[in-house]
Amino acid sequence: MALRNRVVHRAWRRSLRRAVTGTVLTLGSFGCSRVMPAGPASPAPGPGWVEVGIASWYGEPYHGRTTASGEVYDMDAMTAAHQTLPFGTVLSVWNLDNGASTTVRVNDRGPFVRNRIVDVSRRAARELNMMGPGTARVRLTIEEPALARGAQTPTPSPPTDQALLEAPRQAAPAESSLPPRDPPSRRSSPSTVR
Repeated sequence: MALRNRVVHRAWRRSLRRAVTGTVLTLGSFGCSRVMPAGPASPAPGPGWVEVGIASWYGEPYHGRTTASGEVYDMDAMTAAHQTLPFGTVLSVWNLDNGASTTVRVNDRGPFVRNRIVDVSRRAARELNMMGPGTARVRLTIEEPALARGAQTPTPSPPTDQALLEAPRQAAPAESSLPPRDPPSRRSSPSTVR
């Protein structure tokens, strides 16, 4: 009986050791793919600004979700995620491994993987011929800096006094063109007896 208990105890300790080792290895591997927070958006560098590094692409799991800019992510649009460039910045992306190039617009934040400088949409990844490997060495160049905040959609200026004076006056509708008004109904309120 004592021998049987020792065997069971050893088996139990062995399985516990394996579970602890597996847990430590799993948690350690998460430390390797650490998520780095994006810093605040910096002022847009001007046209011709260049950055060289590793690009990756993102698609299906994020399709239809809201991006950091508030747009809905479309994996078939020519967009990209960058950690610091302002939303709306237009980038030229050159794949240094095969010479392919394309143009994308920054509308999201990322990538959040160390040593990556840009995440491109699935369509942009196809044009850069990086779908298979998933990553590529790229050179980013700003083609058009982002517009100032609030200037992306021009708002009409309020009319001047002169414009108001020169605008044609609209006549009020004639009484006969208005629908007849019903007189207010006179409802008698029921009296309550107490």
